[in-house]
Amino acid sequence: MQYWAKFSSFIMTAFLAAGIASAQSGGTAWTSGDPLAQRPAMPGMDLRVGLDGSFGGVVHDLRNQPVPDARVELRSRNGSQPIASTYTNNEGRFLIDRLAVGNYDVVVTHGVTQASQEITVDGSSAPVTIRLAEELGDARAGSSSTVSVAEMKVPKKARQHLEKATALAQKQQLDEAAKETEQALALDPHYAQALALRGVLKLDKGDMRGGLDDFQSAINSDSGCVMAYTAAGSAYNALGEYDNAARSIDHALELDPRSWQAHFEMGKAELGRQRLDAALREVNRALELVSRPYPPMHLVRAHIYLDQHNYAEAKADLEDYLQKAPQDSAAARARKMLDQVNAFVAENNPKP
Repeated sequence: MQYWAKFSSFIMTAFLAAGIASAQSGGTAWTSGDPLAQRPAMPGMDLRVGLDGSFGGVVHDLRNQPVPDARVELRSRNGSQPIASTYTNNEGRFLIDRLAVGNYDVVVTHGVTQASQEITVDGSSAPVTIRLAEELGDARAGSSSTVSVAEMKVPKKARQHLEKATALAQKQQLDEAAKETEQALALDPHYAQALALRGVLKLDKGDMRGGLDDFQSAINSDSGCVMAYTAAGSAYNALGEYDNAARSIDHALELDPRSWQAHFEMGKAELGRQRLDAALREVNRALELVSRPYPPMHLVRAHIYLDQHNYAEAKADLEDYLQKAPQDSAAARARKMLDQVNAFVAENNPKP
């Protein structure tokens, strides 16, 4: 198990830092007002296969505006599982590195619309263009304007208990939060968000398998519960089951591409699988999306840089982490790592 994956505080704090309630959106979308008025124009994409095997471009709509958070997958020809995937950034740009020579299908998804096209990586450089032929759905998955159908069926009193539980958890009053969560579930045993919160509280106590059971129950009740997929990914990361983590987090990102928690956990999963470029992209994306500092991201990114032998960047992230979280449970180990990095750099770059 990787050192950085052992800390349950990474799991609990990741949800509390942004507020657990903010991770509860997703699911079958329902919006008020005229849905047709909310649909942007259908996007297209300008792509290029590079000489070095990279594949990148920018996603835009018909008004030539960038489209953030479009999912881009590469699959082997006629393959059902992606061999590489990423999301566009705020400028609509993306990049996938180090593709082997061969033929691929590129699949682009935004909202409920999907399109695919064949590409060939053969050492040449040629532009590739793809356009989605259908209009997008009512609203972006995971937006604050969506409410899951399952959530709408929950009794009002159960929702009130969960709101209290969330507020208590954010104040680190976890035993009281657990009691309120159980009261919500007594009123509605299939309340997905309450099941997910109970699972997160179990993770904080180190009960990974118990948490996973609750997350699966939440998903069974509401297949659009972003929080359950993301937290399950956290649990799998902590257990060192990185492929399972990535599969779960993939579902979360399909529902809410702007979830910084999901991108952060995906970064940890990719680091665990030693897919370092992908790990770095995911953590960087999480840093772009998070609304306030979350120091553990710098610690995880430092590990990525160390595995890439990029000691200067690792040193900067370790220093950033220690400056922002000097009393964190992982701080002592981070200081030791920083001392080792400094010693290594000094030994291999002696002063003239």
